[in-house]
Amino acid sequence: MSKDDAAAPQHIEDPNAALRHPLTVLVCLLPLSIIGELYRWIILKRHELLADEVWNELGRQAGIHAPAIPSIILACGCIAWMFIGKKDWTLPPIAVLIQIVLWALLWCLVRTVISFTNEGLQVDSVQVLGTMGLCLSGAVQEELIFRAVSIGCIAWLISLMGIPFRWCLWALIPVSAVLFALAHTHVMNSSITPEAWHTAMVVEHIVAGLIYGYIFVRQGLAVSTLTHFFFNLLVVSGLLGNF
Repeated sequence: MSKDDAAAPQHIEDPNAALRHPLTVLVCLLPLSIIGELYRWIILKRHELLADEVWNELGRQAGIHAPAIPSIILACGCIAWMFIGKKDWTLPPIAVLIQIVLWALLWCLVRTVISFTNEGLQVDSVQVLGTMGLCLSGAVQEELIFRAVSIGCIAWLISLMGIPFRWCLWALIPVSAVLFALAHTHVMNSSITPEAWHTAMVVEHIVAGLIYGYIFVRQGLAVSTLTHFFFNLLVVSGLLGNF
């Protein structure tokens, strides 16, 4: 290696770039979102906009009721990011999709271990995550709201003022985590009674929000959403019901 080569800045390839690619996110999450919405609309006969009561109320106030809206937002957001980031339109290889699933399963294990520390959470979680439709659409919707919008979109808007985009992403993770925790309490969610409030539940959801936020920033929306989805499945299946 010459002295010039040694002095030249070395480009370090981001191993998670393929996981965060918007087309990869679209391929992974759009089918999941559509299946969840169809399940809630056809099987459960729930024609609300969103799976979560607080966001469903906001949707009613805005005059938006179609269950297809979250899937449309997901598709439009990914396509817009393709153009903004000048990404290539090559479909993700199977190896990348497998890697996303494996990472999600690993992070789900971490999320489950945290859940074991809070016995009281399970009763409330089963009430909120009581249907398969909520497992599917709920995970997509909450990650869109609390990660893609609350972290990604807001960070991009702030970065337009000259603040480094990555700094904005990391700074918004705790803010998003607190909002995520409050959305699982009566403070922001009318479907949860005030009696369900307890500090351990809020703390656990803040920690979970920090984990989901970290996953989103490092590995993208697909991994964070699948992690959330797998954890929802564990709760609904009752495998966590005794903890």
